[in-house]
Amino acid sequence: PEALKHIFERYHRGDHQGDKKIKGHGQGLYYARVIINAHRGHITVNSTPREGTTITITLPKTVKKKKR
Repeated sequence: PEALKHIFERYHRGDHQGDKKIKGHGQGLYYARVIINAHRGHITVNSTPREGTTITITLPKTVKKKKR
């Protein structure tokens, strides 16, 4: 539960920080959130230890264009 507070931070790799067997730079969820927010969407996470994690992405059907 404590790690969930940080999963959307750039370069965060959870409990795998020192594990060289798990590849990656910890940027995937960070960039996912940036892109989803740019499209006026939302990303949420629900996780239960030893049961699994659900990541939910919600995007609007239409995006209202800004008037000039």
